[in-house]
Amino acid sequence: MKQKEIFFGGESDKWFERNRSLKDSPPDLVVDALHDMGIRPLSLLEIGASDGRRLRRVKDEFNSSVSGIEPSEKAVATAKSRYNIDLHRATADSLPFQDSSFDCVVMGFCLYLCDRGDLFRIALEADRVLSDQGLMVIYDFYADTPVKKAYHHLQGIWSYKMDYRQMFLWNPGYREIYYRAHQHSLSGLVTEVAADDRIIVSILEKNLENGYMER
Repeated sequence: MKQKEIFFGGESDKWFERNRSLKDSPPDLVVDALHDMGIRPLSLLEIGASDGRRLRRVKDEFNSSVSGIEPSEKAVATAKSRYNIDLHRATADSLPFQDSSFDCVVMGFCLYLCDRGDLFRIALEADRVLSDQGLMVIYDFYADTPVKKAYHHLQGIWSYKMDYRQMFLWNPGYREIYYRAHQHSLSGLVTEVAADDRIIVSILEKNLENGYMER
């Protein structure tokens, strides 16, 4: 069984319950990055939005139109009842939105649990819904060399760590405009941490024409 099916079948609800209290704890590294860059998205999609707390904050602080997807049925129900957020129960490889629907897409700490065979489809879908000259935000584990570790909470699932920016940066139409590394504990900005305890926030700008030199 694919990891996507396991999480959609109930493991995502367990993840949500385990991490529910952590979502209350500042800082929010993604929102901080947007503030650092002076970015005010008009329309933002978060992939892996949990119960929509980050989306609510983006909506309140930037007056943005926000949407999200999340495999946890409990998280989606919470988002709708508590925050009145437009959250859909879906997975990253099949986004229920039209092409070029958003000027900012956030990959919200979900790629490390996705099936490796789905990464091409996930990148395709994220790029499809992001408008040209929009921004792709990568928030996830980082490793210089791709590694996998057994998932602590359920046997047979793997946690994958790599440089997820490369899902988009191979294309000259994307360029990085912001990068910060943090400890997984969210205790602050770092320059060197253990390979299995590093997360990054990266903002990539999509501009399909400017990636190529005319000759």
